[in-house]
Formats: sequence, structure tokens, C-alpha cells
Amino acid sequence: DQLRQLADERRAMLEASRRLQVFKRDERQALAWIEDKRQFAADDSYREPSNLQAKLQKQQAFEAELAARQETHEALLRMGRDLIDGSHFASTQIKEALDGLTEAWQDLMDQAAERARKLEEAMQLADALRQFQTRVWN
Repeated sequence: DQLRQLADERRAMLEASRRLQVFKRDERQALAWIEDKRQFAADDSYREPSNLQAKLQKQQAFEAELAARQETHEALLRMGRDLIDGSHFASTQIKEALDGLTEAWQDLMDQAAERARKLEEAMQLADALRQFQTRVWN
């Protein structure tokens, strides 16, 4: 009976370790994905007025990709919270990881919004310049 109890405790610990490793793997993948997308979001090609329409279309596709990834991000956060709520032995480590994921995601969202705003401003400026040139030359 005591042997069975020890085996059950060992099995529970192994399962908790497995769940932690799955979470950590998914966290690393999510952070790598976010970092990759932050490079796009940090792109300042909006400063170059050529081909702004294509750049705006790429931005819209990027925003759609972010929206599609939102559910995956939220699922990872839920997984971490579930581990913490279950009094996981690595709850402190998991909480730190969740904080880092949340901050990285929010930074990406902020960068994407800022890039979209600047692209829109560049489009409006280019349109105003075209209208001005049309008036001057007509």
C-alpha cells in the first residue's frame, strides 16, 4: 500500500514535470515567433514614400496574422495559469514566464499599431502631396 502511494506520488511528479516541459517548449516557440514578428513591426520602410499601398497591404496582412495568433497566445497563457492554479511546483517560474509573454505580446501589439499609424500618416501625406502637385501643374 505504501509502495503504491509512492508510485502514485512519483507518477504525479512526472506528469507535473511533463506539463512544465510542454509549457516551456510552447513559451520558447511563442517568444521566438514574437521576436520574428517584432522585426517586421519595427520596419520603418514607411519613411520611403514609394509603393506605400503595397506596404499598407503587407501591414494589413500582418495585422490579420497577429489576430489569428491571438487565440494561440491566450491558450498558452491559460495553460500557464492552469499550472499555477493547480499549485504546480514551478509556479513562481511559470508566473515569471507568463509575465514575460504578456509583456512581449503587448510590445508587439504596440509596435504593430504604431507602424500602422505611421503608414497611414505616410499615405495621407503622399496623397496631399499628389493633390498639391496636381493643383500646381494644372
